[in-house]
Amino acid sequence: CPDPIDIETPEEVNAKKIKEYFQEWVSSTLDIEENYKIVKNHLRRKKLKWKEDDYFINYNYTHTLEKVYNIPSDRVFHIHGACGEDAELIVGHGNEEVITEYEDKLYKMENSPEYYGEQSFRNRCNEYRCELTILRNLRKDTESLIYDMERQLSCLDEVSEICIWGLSCGEVDMPYIE
Repeated sequence: CPDPIDIETPEEVNAKKIKEYFQEWVSSTLDIEENYKIVKNHLRRKKLKWKEDDYFINYNYTHTLEKVYNIPSDRVFHIHGACGEDAELIVGHGNEEVITEYEDKLYKMENSPEYYGEQSFRNRCNEYRCELTILRNLRKDTESLIYDMERQLSCLDEVSEICIWGLSCGEVDMPYIE
């Protein structure tokens, strides 16, 4: 029986493609005039008032605040980037627990006696390596984003009130809120 062969996959390319496709999807389906017109029509019944010195942190890549609510762009901080700008959108997750879980599982598998005896077991290890690499490449540097947000907010006058609109306030959002 010939020696088993481990197959390498282009995980980094896959993660990059995921980001590219997501950015393309956001730009071509969400951040379009047709959607802004629909939102404006729904909002005609509601009168939302903003103060001139209000400042906004946008998490969703679009220009809804600027195009629907007429908020000046210098009053909006796009924490994950914005469509149409030269910079790449910041896409990903901040879930270190999942990465650690995969690392632990892979470590145990690679140090198991089955690793040296069964090709199917090594193949499964390769699958975990691939998934782990993609997870690492899709990891969002939340700490850096929070630093940027704090730096942006420090330039403002005293903040007396924080209102949250459209943010889930789920576990994934907690680092930004804390």
